[in-house]
Amino acid sequence: MKKYLSLLLVVCLLLVGCEGKNKEDKRDAEEIYKEAVKNMSELKSYEMDMNAEFSIASVNMGIGMNLKKDAKDNIFMHTKVKAFGTSSENDVYIIPEDDQYKFYTNTSGEWKYMKGSKEELGIEDANYEKAINIPEKYKSIEKVKSDIDGATKLKLVIDASEYDDMLADDMFEDAKITNDVEYNVYVKDGYIIKLEISFEMKMEPGEGDEEDEVQIIKYSITSDIKDHNKLPEITLPDEVKNAKEVKNEIYDM
Repeated sequence: MKKYLSLLLVVCLLLVGCEGKNKEDKRDAEEIYKEAVKNMSELKSYEMDMNAEFSIASVNMGIGMNLKKDAKDNIFMHTKVKAFGTSSENDVYIIPEDDQYKFYTNTSGEWKYMKGSKEELGIEDANYEKAINIPEKYKSIEKVKSDIDGATKLKLVIDASEYDDMLADDMFEDAKITNDVEYNVYVKDGYIIKLEISFEMKMEPGEGDEEDEVQIIKYSITSDIKDHNKLPEITLPDEVKNAKEVKNEIYDM
C-alpha cells in the first residue's frame, strides 16, 4: 500500500474566488482557455488549496495541500495526508537566498533547514504551471454550465497517454491510466480559479509485491486558486527563523 500512497503524492505534485464580472464570456472555449493558460503561466503570486482522494479496493486515502507563493518566489506549503486510519501534517517554507534556497521543515517537531540549489534540494520551480498541471494538449474542449457565479466552466478531455508520459518513472512503470482524463476548468477574469480532475489507473503487481492481482485506482483531485498576483509577502515566523541548519539530506515527509 505504501507504493499507492507514493503514487498519489507524485500525481498530486505533477498535477495544486476573486471578485469578477457576472457577464457571460461569449468567446469560444478554446480562446478562453488559451488566454487563461497564458495568464496562469505568468503569475507572480497566488494561493492554492488542493484536495486529492483515491481509492483502491475498500481503502480510501487522501492528501490536502495549501500552497502559497509570493512575488519574491517565497513559498509556504502545508500538507495533510490521511491513510490507513492515520493522518500526518507538515509545514514547509522554501526561501530563495542569492543563488540557493533554504528549505525549512518541521517533520520531527523541531524546525530545521537545508540549503542548496534547486537540484540539490530536489525542488521544482515555483511557477504555477509546475505546481498544478495545466494541459496544453487535449482531445476536446467545450463550454458547460457553470455552478460558480461569474465563472466560465470548460470541460477538457485529455488522452490517457499524455498522463502516462508524466508518470514515466521506473518506480511506477507498472501503472497505466485506463481512461481519458477529464478536466473541469473554471475561468474568471482571465485566470483559472478552480480545477477538477478525475481518472483511473491500473496498477500491475510488481516483483515482490504482496498484492498479486491487478488493482484499479480511482483518483479525484480538486484545486481552488485565489489571490492571483495579489498574495502578500510570505514572512518566516520567529520559530522558523531560529531553525537549525542540517546537512542536505532527504527527510521523511
